[in-house]
Amino acid sequence: MIGVSIHWTFRVISDVDLFAHADRVTEALLELEQSTPALLDSAVSADRRRGVVEIEVSASGQSEDEAVAAGQDAVTAAIRAAGAELVSMVPTGLETTRLEPALKA
Repeated sequence: MIGVSIHWTFRVISDVDLFAHADRVTEALLELEQSTPALLDSAVSADRRRGVVEIEVSASGQSEDEAVAAGQDAVTAAIRAAGAELVSMVPTGLETTRLEPALKA
């Protein structure tokens, strides 16, 4: 299995309570973590002054592409579950880092 850490920055272009929305995305991601083996960890932060939400996930897959796809699918599903669409949250940055494999004891 290959793990990746993915960090997105979204500029929010709708008139929503940024912190309440970030909380709903966090809740959706936590639910997905429990039901989606490929989703390993997630975090969400909001910056009202800049109008951005940042979402980080760690995901795994048989290949790096599969792990990235699992992470992207989870973030998209969480945003939609929180009542938004990607058209109201414009990605302005995406960073993907391959995680080192866990050391075997």
